[in-house]
Amino acid sequence: MYNTTCKLCGGTLFVLLLHSRKNKISESKMLVDILKIFKSDIHIDEKNLKEQTKKFKMCKEHSAFASDFENPAERHNLSLKIQNQYEELINETSKVIEANIDTNADTRKDVLLVKAILEVIDNDNSIDERQRFYILPNGKSVNKKQLRTMKEFYLPSFLLGVLYYVLYNIRDNTEGFNTYNLWCPQLRISKRLKREYSAMIGENSKKKIKLIRSIDEFDYNNISIPDDELITAYVKLSSKEYYNITSSSIIVTDTIDDEEKDSYKCLQVPYGDCSLLDSFIDDFNDFTSFIKKHRSDTNNDSSTILFKLHNAFYYYWYPQLDRIKGNQVREWVDYIIGAVLQLGTCFNRKVDIPSKCKNKHK
Repeated sequence: MYNTTCKLCGGTLFVLLLHSRKNKISESKMLVDILKIFKSDIHIDEKNLKEQTKKFKMCKEHSAFASDFENPAERHNLSLKIQNQYEELINETSKVIEANIDTNADTRKDVLLVKAILEVIDNDNSIDERQRFYILPNGKSVNKKQLRTMKEFYLPSFLLGVLYYVLYNIRDNTEGFNTYNLWCPQLRISKRLKREYSAMIGENSKKKIKLIRSIDEFDYNNISIPDDELITAYVKLSSKEYYNITSSSIIVTDTIDDEEKDSYKCLQVPYGDCSLLDSFIDDFNDFTSFIKKHRSDTNNDSSTILFKLHNAFYYYWYPQLDRIKGNQVREWVDYIIGAVLQLGTCFNRKVDIPSKCKNKHK
Protein backbone atom coordinates (compact mmCIF):
# COMPACT_ATOMS: atom_id res chain seq x y z
CA MET A 1 0.00 0.00 0.00
CA TYR A 2 1.20 3.51 -0.78
CA ASN A 3 1.33 6.34 1.71
CA THR A 4 -2.22 7.76 1.73
CA THR A 5 -1.20 10.79 3.80
CA CYS A 6 1.21 12.04 1.15
CA LYS A 7 -0.58 12.12 -2.17
CA LEU A 8 0.19 14.41 -5.09
CA CYS A 9 -3.01 15.28 -6.93
CA GLY A 10 -4.65 18.41 -8.28
CA GLY A 11 -6.01 19.45 -4.89
CA THR A 12 -2.83 18.93 -2.88
CA LEU A 13 -0.73 20.67 -5.54
CA PHE A 14 -3.17 23.58 -5.37
CA VAL A 15 -2.76 23.77 -1.57
CA LEU A 16 1.01 24.15 -1.99
CA LEU A 17 0.54 26.75 -4.71
CA LEU A 18 -1.80 28.75 -2.48
CA HIS A 19 0.89 28.78 0.20
CA SER A 20 3.22 30.47 -2.30
CA ARG A 21 0.78 32.99 -3.78
CA LYS A 22 1.02 36.74 -3.74
CA ASN A 23 -1.05 38.68 -1.23
CA LYS A 24 -4.65 39.49 -2.19
CA ILE A 25 -4.81 36.86 -4.96
CA SER A 26 -8.09 34.98 -4.59
CA GLU A 27 -8.14 31.18 -4.51
CA SER A 28 -10.64 30.95 -7.37
CA LYS A 29 -8.70 33.29 -9.64
CA MET A 30 -5.49 31.38 -9.03
CA LEU A 31 -7.07 27.98 -9.73
CA VAL A 32 -8.72 29.18 -12.93
CA ASP A 33 -5.46 30.73 -14.13
CA ILE A 34 -3.58 27.49 -13.46
CA LEU A 35 -6.07 25.20 -15.20
CA LYS A 36 -6.30 27.52 -18.20
CA ILE A 37 -2.64 26.75 -18.97
CA PHE A 38 -3.83 23.49 -20.54
CA LYS A 39 -7.46 24.34 -21.23
CA SER A 40 -8.04 27.97 -22.12
CA ASP A 41 -11.75 27.37 -22.74
CA ILE A 42 -12.45 25.69 -19.40
CA HIS A 43 -16.05 26.22 -18.30
CA ILE A 44 -16.44 28.70 -15.43
CA ASP A 45 -19.71 28.71 -13.51
CA GLU A 46 -19.51 32.07 -11.74
CA LYS A 47 -22.38 31.23 -9.37
CA ASN A 48 -20.63 28.13 -8.04
CA LEU A 49 -17.03 29.26 -8.55
CA LYS A 50 -16.09 29.47 -4.87
CA GLU A 51 -17.81 26.19 -4.05
CA GLN A 52 -16.10 24.28 -6.89
CA THR A 53 -12.74 25.80 -5.95
CA LYS A 54 -13.21 24.65 -2.36
CA LYS A 55 -14.12 21.13 -3.48
CA PHE A 56 -11.05 20.97 -5.70
CA LYS A 57 -8.75 22.15 -2.91
CA MET A 58 -10.18 19.92 -0.17
CA CYS A 59 -10.34 16.79 -2.36
CA LYS A 60 -13.46 15.85 -0.39
CA GLU A 61 -16.04 15.92 -3.12
CA HIS A 62 -15.89 15.81 -6.87
CA SER A 63 -15.23 19.23 -8.38
CA ALA A 64 -16.39 20.35 -11.81
CA PHE A 65 -12.85 21.65 -12.33
CA ALA A 66 -11.52 18.10 -12.10
CA SER A 67 -14.08 16.56 -14.45
CA ASP A 68 -12.87 18.66 -17.40
CA PHE A 69 -9.66 16.61 -17.49
CA GLU A 70 -11.09 13.14 -16.85
CA ASN A 71 -12.38 12.01 -20.22
CA PRO A 72 -9.96 10.11 -22.52
CA ALA A 73 -10.22 12.63 -25.37
CA GLU A 74 -9.19 15.51 -23.11
CA ARG A 75 -6.32 13.53 -21.65
CA HIS A 76 -5.16 12.71 -25.17
CA ASN A 77 -5.22 16.44 -25.94
CA LEU A 78 -3.02 17.04 -22.89
CA SER A 79 -0.50 14.58 -24.27
CA LEU A 80 -0.50 16.22 -27.70
CA LYS A 81 -0.04 19.66 -26.19
CA ILE A 82 2.92 18.67 -24.01
CA GLN A 83 4.52 17.04 -27.06
CA ASN A 84 3.78 19.66 -29.72
CA GLN A 85 3.06 22.97 -27.98
CA TYR A 86 5.61 23.00 -25.19
CA GLU A 87 6.97 26.48 -25.88
CA GLU A 88 3.47 27.94 -25.90
CA LEU A 89 2.63 26.15 -22.63
CA ILE A 90 5.84 27.45 -21.02
CA ASN A 91 4.92 31.00 -21.98
CA GLU A 92 1.44 30.62 -20.47
CA THR A 93 2.88 29.11 -17.28
CA SER A 94 5.33 32.01 -16.97
CA LYS A 95 2.42 34.46 -17.14
CA VAL A 96 0.50 32.54 -14.46
CA ILE A 97 3.55 32.53 -12.18
CA GLU A 98 4.12 36.25 -12.68
CA ALA A 99 0.49 37.02 -11.85
CA ASN A 100 0.05 34.67 -8.89
CA ILE A 101 3.27 33.37 -7.32
CA ASP A 102 5.40 35.36 -4.88
CA THR A 103 8.89 35.20 -6.42
CA ASN A 104 10.38 37.84 -4.16
CA ALA A 105 13.96 37.00 -3.24
CA ASP A 106 13.31 37.95 0.38
CA THR A 107 10.31 35.67 0.99
CA ARG A 108 11.70 32.82 -1.16
CA LYS A 109 8.21 31.36 -1.46
CA ASP A 110 9.01 30.09 -4.97
CA VAL A 111 11.99 28.11 -3.67
CA LEU A 112 9.87 26.70 -0.84
CA LEU A 113 7.20 25.72 -3.38
CA VAL A 114 9.66 23.65 -5.39
CA LYS A 115 11.07 22.04 -2.24
CA ALA A 116 7.57 21.20 -1.02
CA ILE A 117 6.52 19.61 -4.31
CA LEU A 118 9.75 17.61 -4.45
CA GLU A 119 9.16 16.37 -0.92
CA VAL A 120 5.62 15.26 -1.73
CA ILE A 121 6.72 13.45 -4.91
CA ASP A 122 9.51 11.73 -3.03
CA ASN A 123 7.16 10.54 -0.26
CA ASP A 124 4.22 9.60 -2.47
CA ASN A 125 4.77 5.87 -2.76
CA SER A 126 2.09 5.57 -5.44
CA ILE A 127 4.51 7.33 -7.83
CA ASP A 128 6.79 4.74 -9.41
CA GLU A 129 10.52 5.43 -9.61
CA ARG A 130 10.21 5.24 -13.42
CA GLN A 131 7.40 7.82 -13.59
CA ARG A 132 8.47 10.67 -15.85
CA PHE A 133 7.94 14.38 -15.25
CA TYR A 134 8.21 16.89 -18.12
CA ILE A 135 10.02 19.49 -16.05
CA LEU A 136 13.10 20.33 -18.14
CA PRO A 137 13.15 23.68 -19.98
CA ASN A 138 13.68 21.91 -23.32
CA GLY A 139 10.47 19.90 -22.92
CA LYS A 140 12.20 16.66 -22.00
CA SER A 141 11.36 14.51 -19.01
CA VAL A 142 13.19 12.97 -16.09
CA ASN A 143 12.01 10.12 -13.89
CA LYS A 144 11.36 10.26 -10.16
CA LYS A 145 14.76 8.80 -9.37
CA GLN A 146 16.57 11.46 -11.43
CA LEU A 147 14.33 14.22 -10.09
CA ARG A 148 15.54 13.36 -6.60
CA THR A 149 19.15 14.23 -7.58
CA MET A 150 18.42 17.56 -9.30
CA LYS A 151 19.51 20.83 -7.68
CA GLU A 152 18.65 23.34 -10.41
CA PHE A 153 15.15 24.16 -11.62
CA TYR A 154 13.38 26.54 -13.98
CA LEU A 155 10.10 27.32 -12.22
CA PRO A 156 7.82 27.60 -15.31
CA SER A 157 8.90 24.24 -16.75
CA PHE A 158 8.91 22.60 -13.31
CA LEU A 159 5.39 23.75 -12.49
CA LEU A 160 4.15 22.87 -15.99
CA GLY A 161 5.55 19.34 -15.77
CA VAL A 162 4.06 18.68 -12.34
CA LEU A 163 0.70 20.13 -13.38
CA TYR A 164 0.71 17.89 -16.45
CA TYR A 165 1.45 14.88 -14.26
CA VAL A 166 -1.54 15.43 -11.96
CA LEU A 167 -3.99 16.33 -14.74
CA TYR A 168 -2.98 13.37 -16.89
CA ASN A 169 -2.36 10.67 -14.28
CA ILE A 170 -4.70 11.34 -11.35
CA ARG A 171 -8.15 10.18 -12.40
CA ASP A 172 -9.79 10.90 -9.02
CA ASN A 173 -8.91 14.13 -7.21
CA THR A 174 -10.47 12.80 -3.98
CA GLU A 175 -7.40 10.56 -3.58
CA GLY A 176 -5.79 13.54 -1.87
CA PHE A 177 -8.45 13.81 0.86
CA ASN A 178 -6.33 12.25 3.64
CA THR A 179 -3.37 14.41 2.69
CA TYR A 180 -5.48 17.57 2.82
CA ASN A 181 -6.81 16.62 6.28
CA LEU A 182 -3.27 16.16 7.51
CA TRP A 183 -2.02 19.45 6.06
CA CYS A 184 -5.08 21.56 6.88
CA PRO A 185 -6.61 20.04 10.04
CA GLN A 186 -10.12 20.82 11.18
CA LEU A 187 -10.04 22.88 14.37
CA ARG A 188 -12.05 21.32 17.19
CA ILE A 189 -13.27 24.63 18.62
CA SER A 190 -15.33 25.45 15.55
CA LYS A 191 -15.96 23.71 12.25
CA ARG A 192 -16.86 27.08 10.74
CA LEU A 193 -13.34 28.44 11.07
CA LYS A 194 -11.26 28.40 7.89
CA ARG A 195 -8.94 25.43 7.70
CA GLU A 196 -5.41 26.82 7.47
CA TYR A 197 -2.41 25.08 5.96
CA SER A 198 -0.02 24.12 8.77
CA ALA A 199 2.03 21.24 7.37
CA MET A 200 5.33 23.07 6.73
CA ILE A 201 6.03 20.77 3.76
CA GLY A 202 9.49 21.51 2.37
CA GLU A 203 10.36 24.03 5.09
CA ASN A 204 12.63 21.62 6.93
CA SER A 205 14.23 20.30 3.78
CA LYS A 206 18.03 20.35 3.77
CA LYS A 207 18.07 20.04 -0.01
CA LYS A 208 19.85 22.99 -1.62
CA ILE A 209 18.24 24.07 -4.86
CA LYS A 210 18.69 26.93 -7.28
CA LEU A 211 15.94 28.53 -9.33
CA ILE A 212 17.25 29.90 -12.60
CA ARG A 213 15.52 32.89 -14.18
CA SER A 214 16.16 32.08 -17.84
CA ILE A 215 15.96 28.90 -19.93
CA ASP A 216 19.44 29.61 -21.31
CA GLU A 217 20.94 29.35 -17.82
CA PHE A 218 19.90 25.73 -17.31
CA ASP A 219 22.80 23.28 -17.07
CA TYR A 220 21.73 19.90 -18.43
CA ASN A 221 25.10 18.37 -17.54
CA ASN A 222 24.09 18.29 -13.88
CA ILE A 223 21.28 15.80 -14.54
CA SER A 224 22.24 12.21 -13.94
CA ILE A 225 20.79 10.48 -17.00
CA PRO A 226 22.73 7.49 -18.38
CA ASP A 227 22.60 7.32 -22.18
CA ASP A 228 21.58 3.67 -21.98
CA GLU A 229 18.56 4.30 -19.72
CA LEU A 230 15.48 3.05 -21.52
CA ILE A 231 12.47 5.29 -22.02
CA THR A 232 9.19 3.85 -23.24
CA ALA A 233 7.89 5.64 -26.34
CA TYR A 234 4.76 4.89 -28.33
CA VAL A 235 5.20 5.68 -32.01
CA LYS A 236 2.37 5.98 -34.50
CA LEU A 237 1.88 6.66 -38.17
CA SER A 238 -1.52 8.19 -38.76
CA SER A 239 -1.96 5.86 -41.74
CA LYS A 240 -2.08 2.15 -40.91
CA GLU A 241 -0.44 1.44 -44.27
CA TYR A 242 3.06 2.56 -43.36
CA TYR A 243 4.22 2.73 -46.97
CA ASN A 244 1.48 5.19 -47.84
CA ILE A 245 3.55 7.83 -46.10
CA THR A 246 2.26 10.67 -48.23
CA SER A 247 -0.75 10.85 -45.91
CA SER A 248 1.03 10.05 -42.69
CA SER A 249 2.63 11.79 -39.77
CA ILE A 250 4.60 10.39 -36.87
CA ILE A 251 3.53 10.94 -33.28
CA VAL A 252 5.75 10.01 -30.35
CA THR A 253 4.57 10.03 -26.77
CA ASP A 254 5.38 8.29 -23.50
CA THR A 255 1.97 9.14 -22.06
CA ILE A 256 -0.86 7.21 -23.66
CA ASP A 257 -4.17 5.72 -22.56
CA ASP A 258 -4.28 1.93 -22.24
CA GLU A 259 -7.15 1.67 -24.71
CA GLU A 260 -5.08 3.43 -27.40
CA LYS A 261 -1.94 1.33 -27.14
CA ASP A 262 -3.01 -1.17 -29.80
CA SER A 263 -2.73 1.52 -32.50
CA TYR A 264 0.80 2.49 -31.51
CA LYS A 265 4.15 0.75 -31.80
CA CYS A 266 5.95 0.57 -28.46
CA LEU A 267 9.68 1.36 -28.53
CA GLN A 268 12.24 1.13 -25.77
CA VAL A 269 14.38 4.18 -26.49
CA PRO A 270 17.78 4.69 -24.85
CA TYR A 271 17.94 8.22 -23.47
CA GLY A 272 20.95 8.91 -25.68
CA ASP A 273 18.80 8.28 -28.78
CA CYS A 274 16.02 10.70 -27.82
CA SER A 275 17.34 13.86 -29.47
CA LEU A 276 18.28 11.93 -32.62
CA LEU A 277 14.81 10.36 -32.80
CA ASP A 278 13.20 13.78 -32.28
CA SER A 279 15.21 15.23 -35.18
CA PHE A 280 14.30 12.30 -37.42
CA ILE A 281 10.60 12.69 -36.65
CA ASP A 282 10.70 16.45 -37.28
CA ASP A 283 12.43 15.93 -40.66
CA PHE A 284 10.06 13.14 -41.64
CA ASN A 285 6.96 15.15 -40.79
CA ASP A 286 8.29 18.17 -42.71
CA PHE A 287 9.03 15.88 -45.64
CA THR A 288 5.56 14.27 -45.72
CA SER A 289 3.83 17.62 -45.23
CA PHE A 290 5.63 19.00 -48.28
CA ILE A 291 4.66 15.92 -50.29
CA LYS A 292 1.00 16.23 -49.35
CA LYS A 293 1.05 19.86 -50.39
CA HIS A 294 2.77 19.42 -53.77
CA ARG A 295 2.13 15.78 -54.76
CA SER A 296 -0.73 16.72 -57.10
CA ASP A 297 1.32 19.40 -58.88
CA THR A 298 2.00 18.46 -62.48
CA ASN A 299 4.64 21.05 -63.28
CA ASN A 300 8.20 19.84 -63.66
CA ASP A 301 9.62 22.23 -61.06
CA SER A 302 7.55 20.72 -58.25
CA SER A 303 8.50 17.21 -59.30
CA THR A 304 12.18 18.16 -59.28
CA ILE A 305 11.93 19.73 -55.83
CA LEU A 306 10.16 16.66 -54.43
CA PHE A 307 12.75 14.36 -55.91
CA LYS A 308 15.63 16.39 -54.47
CA LEU A 309 13.94 16.59 -51.08
CA HIS A 310 13.42 12.83 -51.10
CA ASN A 311 17.07 12.18 -51.86
CA ALA A 312 18.26 14.72 -49.29
CA PHE A 313 16.16 13.05 -46.60
CA TYR A 314 17.23 9.54 -47.53
CA TYR A 315 20.95 10.22 -47.95
CA TYR A 316 21.13 12.23 -44.73
CA TRP A 317 19.28 9.80 -42.48
CA TYR A 318 20.50 6.46 -43.75
CA PRO A 319 24.08 7.04 -42.43
CA GLN A 320 22.62 8.20 -39.12
CA LEU A 321 21.48 4.64 -38.36
CA ASP A 322 25.00 3.89 -37.16
CA ARG A 323 24.59 6.49 -34.40
CA ILE A 324 21.44 4.90 -32.97
CA LYS A 325 22.21 2.64 -30.02
CA GLY A 326 18.81 1.06 -29.41
CA ASN A 327 18.00 -1.93 -31.60
CA GLN A 328 14.24 -1.25 -31.59
CA VAL A 329 14.73 2.38 -32.56
CA ARG A 330 17.24 1.49 -35.27
CA GLU A 331 14.91 -1.10 -36.80
CA TRP A 332 11.94 1.27 -36.76
CA VAL A 333 13.86 4.19 -38.28
CA ASP A 334 15.32 1.82 -40.89
CA TYR A 335 11.78 0.68 -41.73
CA ILE A 336 10.59 4.24 -42.30
CA ILE A 337 13.67 5.09 -44.37
CA GLY A 338 12.88 2.03 -46.49
CA ALA A 339 9.37 3.41 -47.03
CA VAL A 340 10.87 6.71 -48.12
CA LEU A 341 13.11 4.89 -50.56
CA GLN A 342 10.11 3.11 -52.09
CA LEU A 343 8.38 6.46 -52.45
CA GLY A 344 11.18 7.66 -54.71
CA THR A 345 9.92 5.47 -57.54
CA CYS A 346 6.71 7.56 -57.62
CA PHE A 347 8.57 10.56 -59.00
CA ASN A 348 9.22 8.83 -62.36
CA ARG A 349 12.92 9.32 -61.86
CA LYS A 350 15.72 6.91 -61.26
CA VAL A 351 16.80 6.77 -57.62
CA ASP A 352 20.54 6.29 -57.43
CA ILE A 353 20.87 3.97 -54.44
CA PRO A 354 24.33 3.73 -52.84
CA SER A 355 25.74 0.21 -53.13
CA LYS A 356 25.78 -0.31 -49.35
CA CYS A 357 22.02 0.35 -49.27
CA LYS A 358 20.96 -1.95 -52.11
CA ASN A 359 20.81 -5.14 -50.07
CA LYS A 360 19.05 -3.54 -47.13
CA HIS A 361 16.33 -1.64 -48.98
CA LYS A 362 15.17 -3.63 -51.97
